[in-house]
Amino acid sequence: MPKHVPTDSERAAAARRLANRLEKLSPEARVSTMLRVGSGSRPDVAVVSIDGVDCVVKDHAGCDRWFALWLGPLLARREVRALEQLAAVEGVPRVVRVLDRRAFAMSRLDAAPYRARRGDTETWRYFFTAMDTLVDAMHERGVAHCDLRSPDNTLVTPDGRPVVVDFVASYRRGARWNLWSQWMFSRLCEVDRSAIEKQMRTVCPELLDEAGAASREEGVLGKLARGFGVWVRNVSRRLFTDGGGR
Repeated sequence: MPKHVPTDSERAAAARRLANRLEKLSPEARVSTMLRVGSGSRPDVAVVSIDGVDCVVKDHAGCDRWFALWLGPLLARREVRALEQLAAVEGVPRVVRVLDRRAFAMSRLDAAPYRARRGDTETWRYFFTAMDTLVDAMHERGVAHCDLRSPDNTLVTPDGRPVVVDFVASYRRGARWNLWSQWMFSRLCEVDRSAIEKQMRTVCPELLDEAGAASREEGVLGKLARGFGVWVRNVSRRLFTDGGGR
């Protein structure tokens, strides 16, 4: 099914909805641009000026009613905790303010979708070397992204550096005594590394031989871990969204 492209009226309605929310949560905030119109399991995402500084606000109140009520607070808290854990990592947004249980503001980074960028092999070699460094830093600090296969979650700055966003599906490494969590985290790190290979294959496949694609394979257990995560998301959407799976 083709992705729905919001109409101007839908964007205007979403902007009003978010503005009404922000009037209570942060009266000085002003909505500038809607980046995503919420519906189903998707939150409203917008560029918002807070105290004169442009931020990106993600508000799960824009999801369908039951999803927003039951899962919105869980997903917002999950993403905020991941971002706070990665506060020292360059290339990841910073939490600016937690607005309420379903909404938070994060720093706005000057970046655009990486697939829209044009460049030669050297350009992409620089990008993916930096991408490896960024993802390794995330893993070292105990966070696996788990959704780098989505092209919307990897951006590129004007000078060619990667930015990773949307940590709602992320997994945080548990305590050392929690062997299950440690095992799951290792498998999901494999999923992240495999996703980088998929990115290379999309924009610059000639880098695969240089990078040693075999070392990036997620393995059977990694595929099972990723498949379980997809199953959980699909069930949640079917149970809590009006569209039954958006």
